[in-house]
Amino acid sequence: MTAVKYTFSLILVAVVVAFAFMNQQEVDIAYYFGQTYHTRLWVVAVAAASAGAAVAALFAGISILRLKGQLWSANRKADKLEEELARLRNQAAGMALGSQPGSGGPAV
Repeated sequence: MTAVKYTFSLILVAVVVAFAFMNQQEVDIAYYFGQTYHTRLWVVAVAAASAGAAVAALFAGISILRLKGQLWSANRKADKLEEELARLRNQAAGMALGSQPGSGGPAV
Protein backbone atom coordinates (compact mmCIF):
# COMPACT_ATOMS: atom_id res chain seq x y z
CA MET A 1 0.00 0.00 0.00
CA THR A 2 2.87 2.36 0.78
CA ALA A 3 4.33 1.87 -2.70
CA VAL A 4 0.99 2.82 -4.24
CA LYS A 5 0.87 6.02 -2.16
CA TYR A 6 4.40 7.00 -3.16
CA THR A 7 3.72 6.27 -6.81
CA PHE A 8 0.51 8.30 -6.76
CA SER A 9 2.27 11.19 -5.00
CA LEU A 10 5.11 11.14 -7.53
CA ILE A 11 2.66 11.21 -10.45
CA LEU A 12 0.75 14.09 -8.84
CA VAL A 13 3.94 16.11 -8.34
CA ALA A 14 4.96 15.45 -11.95
CA VAL A 15 1.57 16.66 -13.21
CA VAL A 16 1.77 19.85 -11.09
CA VAL A 17 5.31 20.60 -12.29
CA ALA A 18 4.32 20.04 -15.94
CA PHE A 19 1.30 22.28 -15.43
CA ALA A 20 3.52 24.99 -13.95
CA PHE A 21 5.93 24.89 -16.89
CA MET A 22 3.06 25.07 -19.40
CA ASN A 23 1.37 28.06 -17.69
CA GLN A 24 4.04 30.72 -17.19
CA GLN A 25 1.86 33.63 -18.35
CA GLU A 26 1.60 36.67 -16.11
CA VAL A 27 -1.85 37.52 -14.80
CA ASP A 28 -3.33 40.31 -12.70
CA ILE A 29 -5.60 39.36 -9.84
CA ALA A 30 -8.06 42.14 -8.94
CA TYR A 31 -9.04 42.32 -5.26
CA TYR A 32 -11.67 44.44 -3.63
CA PHE A 33 -11.13 48.19 -3.25
CA GLY A 34 -9.05 48.43 -6.43
CA GLN A 35 -6.10 46.37 -5.24
CA THR A 36 -4.36 44.16 -7.79
CA TYR A 37 -1.76 41.43 -7.50
CA HIS A 38 0.57 40.46 -10.36
CA THR A 39 1.64 36.79 -10.50
CA ARG A 40 1.99 33.77 -12.75
CA LEU A 41 -1.04 31.78 -13.89
CA TRP A 42 0.14 28.49 -12.38
CA VAL A 43 0.38 30.11 -8.92
CA VAL A 44 -3.25 31.19 -9.18
CA ALA A 45 -4.38 27.75 -10.37
CA VAL A 46 -2.45 25.88 -7.66
CA ALA A 47 -3.76 28.28 -4.99
CA ALA A 48 -7.35 27.77 -6.17
CA ALA A 49 -6.93 23.98 -6.24
CA SER A 50 -5.37 24.02 -2.77
CA ALA A 51 -8.21 26.14 -1.39
CA GLY A 52 -10.74 23.74 -2.93
CA ALA A 53 -8.93 20.73 -1.44
CA ALA A 54 -8.90 22.41 1.98
CA VAL A 55 -12.65 23.08 1.85
CA ALA A 56 -13.31 19.50 0.71
CA ALA A 57 -11.13 18.15 3.54
CA LEU A 58 -13.01 20.32 6.04
CA PHE A 59 -16.40 18.98 4.94
CA ALA A 60 -15.08 15.41 4.83
CA GLY A 61 -13.73 15.82 8.36
CA ILE A 62 -17.09 17.10 9.58
CA SER A 63 -18.83 14.11 7.98
CA ILE A 64 -16.35 11.70 9.52
CA LEU A 65 -16.86 13.19 12.99
CA ARG A 66 -20.64 12.97 12.59
CA LEU A 67 -20.41 9.34 11.50
CA LYS A 68 -18.08 8.50 14.39
CA GLY A 69 -20.65 9.97 16.77
CA GLN A 70 -23.38 7.82 15.24
CA LEU A 71 -21.15 4.74 15.49
CA TRP A 72 -20.39 5.47 19.16
CA SER A 73 -24.10 5.84 19.88
CA ALA A 74 -24.96 2.60 18.06
CA ASN A 75 -22.19 0.69 19.86
CA ARG A 76 -23.43 1.99 23.20
CA LYS A 77 -26.97 0.91 22.38
CA ALA A 78 -25.71 -2.53 21.28
CA ASP A 79 -23.80 -2.93 24.55
CA LYS A 80 -26.93 -2.13 26.56
CA LEU A 81 -28.97 -4.61 24.51
CA GLU A 82 -26.33 -7.33 24.99
CA GLU A 83 -26.40 -6.74 28.75
CA GLU A 84 -30.20 -6.98 28.76
CA LEU A 85 -30.07 -10.17 26.67
CA ALA A 86 -27.58 -11.76 29.09
CA ARG A 87 -29.79 -10.78 32.03
CA LEU A 88 -32.89 -12.26 30.39
CA ARG A 89 -31.03 -15.48 29.51
CA ASN A 90 -29.87 -15.83 33.10
CA GLN A 91 -33.40 -15.18 34.33
CA ALA A 92 -34.85 -17.76 31.91
CA ALA A 93 -32.20 -20.31 32.90
CA GLY A 94 -33.04 -19.79 36.56
CA MET A 95 -36.73 -20.31 35.91
CA ALA A 96 -36.04 -23.49 33.92
CA LEU A 97 -33.89 -24.93 36.70
CA GLY A 98 -36.53 -24.14 39.30
CA SER A 99 -39.26 -26.11 37.51
CA GLN A 100 -37.30 -29.38 37.02
CA PRO A 101 -38.51 -32.41 39.00
CA GLY A 102 -36.49 -33.03 42.15
CA SER A 103 -35.22 -29.49 42.31
CA GLY A 104 -37.49 -28.50 45.14
CA GLY A 105 -39.62 -26.33 42.92
CA PRO A 106 -43.38 -26.61 42.56
CA ALA A 107 -44.50 -29.93 41.09
CA VAL A 108 -46.68 -29.81 38.05
